[in-house]
Amino acid sequence: MNKQEILKHLKSALHCNSLRLPKYVDFKIVDRQLQIHVGINTGKKKMACLGNMQNDEAAFEGWSICLKHHLKDFVDSVRLSWDSPGALSINEQRHYNRFLYRALRFTELFDWLSVPYVHVWELADFEKNISDLFINTPQKNAGTPSSKKISEKQLEYDPHTRELLKEEFGLKAFDHQLPVGVKKQGKAFFTGHASAIDLWGVDNDDCLHLIELKYRNKKVGIISELLFYLEVLFDVFFAGRIGKPNCSKFYRGSEYLYGPKACKTSKIKAHFMTDELHPLVSESIALLNTNSIGVCFNILNFKLGENESSIGEIY
Repeated sequence: MNKQEILKHLKSALHCNSLRLPKYVDFKIVDRQLQIHVGINTGKKKMACLGNMQNDEAAFEGWSICLKHHLKDFVDSVRLSWDSPGALSINEQRHYNRFLYRALRFTELFDWLSVPYVHVWELADFEKNISDLFINTPQKNAGTPSSKKISEKQLEYDPHTRELLKEEFGLKAFDHQLPVGVKKQGKAFFTGHASAIDLWGVDNDDCLHLIELKYRNKKVGIISELLFYLEVLFDVFFAGRIGKPNCSKFYRGSEYLYGPKACKTSKIKAHFMTDELHPLVSESIALLNTNSIGVCFNILNFKLGENESSIGEIY
């Protein structure tokens, strides 16, 4: 089954003619194996895998999860491959480091995912290089949004949102914009100085909740984004592959994770919080929940209040 046939089947199965597959990612099914190949974006002369991980071209985890679920009558396993990027600038190398980290951790989370031998060796070499890593921590308190127009950022800062979530999960610590940048020997190892978890909290059972908020933003990449955040935090609190920050000042609630008030994290739960999901995503959460580390993924739908200036209901 080629890419066009896959898309035709998905449109029919989901009764959604507006579905699209990313232009620079190839999909085909051979002997019940879904083969996903991340290619070169020739229009911008950039590797698709060097882009923002929530964009369609770079969200290989999201497409793997969604297509394996919706094509389960034809697919037993998934193979991921990608083009070699060649010479890279410093910033592009950081993008590629993050891509390789995501690919490596994704193969560990799901036993139905594999990569060709050439990439097995590449990931093995990369894994040798991911020692002495440390996660970033907030360097200052965040300011309030200047625009009154409703947006994801405004919803993150909204006091009513905070109260709803604290009550929903019984949170004793809660904040927003927790950085997930990673450094090696004091220098950025991954790209994205602004890369951060939208909302997070710790409940009374010391479970860490990660919440990815999307408003009027329906993309399969929401899966890739939240998975990456989970992988980094799991490596910090459970696998010990990424160290906690060594600092004396803590902002945006980070003292409850890394400082003197730090809780003993017992487990992690991950939540998609959105007004509307991509049609491929919602039913695919069950497959996400078969991950090897036992992290539970959940969907939080929300509606705006009557004045549409804040969240009115979470369900």
